[in-house]
Amino acid sequence: MSSSHPFDWAYQNHDGPWYVWPDLGMAFSQPCDGYLWAPSDGDPNYYVAIGYAPPAPPFTPEDPPQRTAVYRMFDAKDRLLYIGISSAPTKRWVQHSVDKEWWNEAARFTLDWRESRAEALHVEAEAIKGEKPIHNVVHNSANKAVA
Repeated sequence: MSSSHPFDWAYQNHDGPWYVWPDLGMAFSQPCDGYLWAPSDGDPNYYVAIGYAPPAPPFTPEDPPQRTAVYRMFDAKDRLLYIGISSAPTKRWVQHSVDKEWWNEAARFTLDWRESRAEALHVEAEAIKGEKPIHNVVHNSANKAVA
């Protein structure tokens, strides 16, 4: 297969589109974040970098709030094990099941949904300070020596 592209070696050894930055002497089989790509004249499998993409806008207070749960985990004797927050608590619990030694102690869970992550963070911090769960370290002066 013959090609008139500046990266013949790469273009001939790949089935699919190429993303090329000629000025830097680089060719990619997938588009790289941070660059703007334009199709090459007459070849649907060849794209050329035409510049840098603008940075993503920073978080602003106008961004929509994300509904977030404050969750509590209790053992079989109803002792408070842990307080946390998550917008996807069941996924978070799966993570805990893998990396928390105390996970097998958990017998009951509660959820307290809040309208924003900021509100949930505040409620979580105050709950940990006041309720002193066994396995929280942050905001829990009783457990700081354990960390």
